Amino acid sequence: MGEPQARSRAGDPVWGALDTYRLYRHVVAAGTLYTLTMTTEVCEELGLATAPREVAPGLRPVMEIAGVDSELIGWSSTRRQRIEDVLEGLTYTYVQEYGRLPGEKARHGLGWWVALSSSSEVTCRRVREVPGSRVGRYR
Repeated sequence: MGEPQARSRAGDPVWGALDTYRLYRHVVAAGTLYTLTMTTEVCEELGLATAPREVAPGLRPVMEIAGVDSELIGWSSTRRQRIEDVLEGLTYTYVQEYGRLPGEKARHGLGWWVALSSSSEVTCRRVREVPGSRVGRYR
């Protein structure tokens, strides 16, 4: 992105395009790689370090800037908490409908949907009322 993918024998840049289908299939890995690259560059530039933080038992830890007070993190993550509240309701609905917890792909899809919808303050009660929405779409 912004850089040539390869060089020809003459040394000229050879430009290519992103394969969006493959990128979408590996969106979690691509997001993780992006976050790792960005965090590494920021930390090197500012002389900071990262540390893993467990978000929920059994899930992969997230990397964050070491030494940031958890109270500051909590203060700045009110939107994330609203997303988690709605996601909890969606997960409950999913379990009621399918009799099992959603897998990683389904959790990602549900989280993505809630994150996009949260800007309009979607609540658990209104999830079923959104035209075209279906919890089972992210099986």
